[in-house]
Amino acid sequence: MGTPIWHNPSKIHTSYDATDVVCEGVHGKIRRGFSLELGHFVVKCYQVTGTPVSAKEIKDRVNNSATILHSLRHENIVSIYGVTSWDQCYAVLTPFMSGGSLYTLLRKSHLEIVDGLKLRIARDISAGLVYLHSIKKSNGQIVTHGSLKPSNILLGANLRAMITDFDAAQIATCTGQQSTTGRSAPTNAIVYSAPERINDIYTLYQPSMDVYSFGTILYELILQRAPYNNFNQSDGGSLFQHINTNPPDMTQFDNPEEQNDMLQCLTDEMKRCMTRETLRPSIRVVHIHLDEVNHHQDHSLLGDEAHRLMRTLNMYQIPYDTTVERTSIKNFQYPFSSIPRNQS
Repeated sequence: MGTPIWHNPSKIHTSYDATDVVCEGVHGKIRRGFSLELGHFVVKCYQVTGTPVSAKEIKDRVNNSATILHSLRHENIVSIYGVTSWDQCYAVLTPFMSGGSLYTLLRKSHLEIVDGLKLRIARDISAGLVYLHSIKKSNGQIVTHGSLKPSNILLGANLRAMITDFDAAQIATCTGQQSTTGRSAPTNAIVYSAPERINDIYTLYQPSMDVYSFGTILYELILQRAPYNNFNQSDGGSLFQHINTNPPDMTQFDNPEEQNDMLQCLTDEMKRCMTRETLRPSIRVVHIHLDEVNHHQDHSLLGDEAHRLMRTLNMYQIPYDTTVERTSIKNFQYPFSSIPRNQS
């Protein structure tokens, strides 16, 4: 597989302040970075703690996970450029996607998305998952994502979907940091997690759990809102308890005569993915069905629609402000917020 390319943190620059912060993850800030070698990219930072001996072991394990990720090559997987480290920090470098995330497109744009684009996005995600589940680690375990949700689906040129952030689920395990699919996870992660995972966060993560999470993404693609979006904590009980006792509301899908072939395909596969564990299909079977219906679409018209959406949402704008003052990433400490300008 080869070793991930290690990049000198002294040559990676980011803003002193929050200008380059892309988002705030469970493990710290995710920032934009710049280097002469790579240009613009995203820096996902992790904290490595413990004794010198245990810290070295953790870094070795992280490096092993990053090696797997660096070897992945698929049009629907966001690849990694490499890694870097300094002090008690470790970072993975990935491309910056100007199209943003599926989460933003579905819930923050307030725009209607045509069914053909929804189907193509679903087909792209399933293709990436088929590829992931075809790879085995050195211990024989299948590579899984572990935290599949709309915010971990990035959109590139022509709104083609690419899976990202499966490195967080694997690398966070190595660094001893809590997974986003855990019992204390934020609600936006819990609603995308398989019930058996929520009930036992220590169980070995299985490909079927990714399939369930993919089903929740189909749910949100169809309705442009998440499962359990109408949950009101003031009614009593926690979201965790509510999910345990109430399956997602499927009544919105009870009128198949109102659905075209594309929506019907999305709905059928969504229901199959979100059934109980023993009845779920493999992601390969799901992908075959999605790919077959998607194949018959007019992809020229889809390209025009994708371009219209990207133009409307200003996705073609240059995402990096070159006038902002920046410093080496190695001057930052966890959680990678802001530092004084005299610290360089």
